[in-house]
Amino acid sequence: MDSVFDSLSKLRWQPAIRSVPHYFSDPTYNGAIAKSVRDHRKTLGWTPDATIISFHGLPKTFINRGDPYQRHCETTAQMLLAALLADANSMPIVYQSSSTRAGWLAPELEETFDRLAMNGARSACAIAPGFAADCVETLEEIRIRAAQRYFGMGGKNFSAVPCLNANDASTQLMLDKIAQNILGWD
Repeated sequence: MDSVFDSLSKLRWQPAIRSVPHYFSDPTYNGAIAKSVRDHRKTLGWTPDATIISFHGLPKTFINRGDPYQRHCETTAQMLLAALLADANSMPIVYQSSSTRAGWLAPELEETFDRLAMNGARSACAIAPGFAADCVETLEEIRIRAAQRYFGMGGKNFSAVPCLNANDASTQLMLDKIAQNILGWD
């Protein structure tokens, strides 16, 4: 949006624009995520000892300067826990894609899987609710790298819940967001 507003500031005529606000606490969004977790668990031939809620990492300096990202992630996770009737111990929040430099949000995804395996959790799932669609962070970091590390530490079963991608719930969410945000435009 910064780039959009910078570009618009150079125009003598300013068009009306809108941006869709964050929907981290939207009931439709969180309901779709909860449904995806429940549906995914039904496809497994085992019961997860833990399900990790993974969000993309961010430097702590951003949060210290007022970025609401961590609070948004925690709100989404709390709503997901409530919808699944789960507690934070069985579904901890972690952050992925952390830089090797110190000072990123923690706990870190792969270290958490290490701890789970070392503490006897033999079956684990991961969900990445901050991603609207599967991408390199969800496919490579979770489904490949974190899974391999978990198996290397003694884990027996691992699965990642697919992101909402283009499923019916995701499509309905986008239609709802569009409908909410075009109201009042002539």
